[in-house]
Amino acid sequence: MNINNNFYPIQVLPGIPSKNGIKFLGENEIEVIIDNANLIWNILSKCNGKTNVIDILKSLTNDSVNTLDIISDLAEIGIIVDSRKQFYLFHELIKSPSKYFYDLTTEEIKQIEESDPP
Repeated sequence: MNINNNFYPIQVLPGIPSKNGIKFLGENEIEVIIDNANLIWNILSKCNGKTNVIDILKSLTNDSVNTLDIISDLAEIGIIVDSRKQFYLFHELIKSPSKYFYDLTTEEIKQIEESDPP
């Protein structure tokens, strides 16, 4: 995923420590990350939705190229998202019909609109 300076990451999948690294529970599967677990925990601690990716890179000065690659990978697999687009994730997850679902045809709606109220 191409991450730009204007990306404000926020963690959307919970992560738990495991013997093998970090497990992230998603909708259908568990992502297990083994490599760079300590760096990933440090990155996730900075992903509060208010700090942009450049400031995160500055605060984690170990290896900014590797850190940016990890942030990109975390975004690509859906562990973090841009906080300003977080609501899109909600719409993907709810998967429920609209609140006022009905099976009326256009013709039936016209008849109702044209009829006198009871």
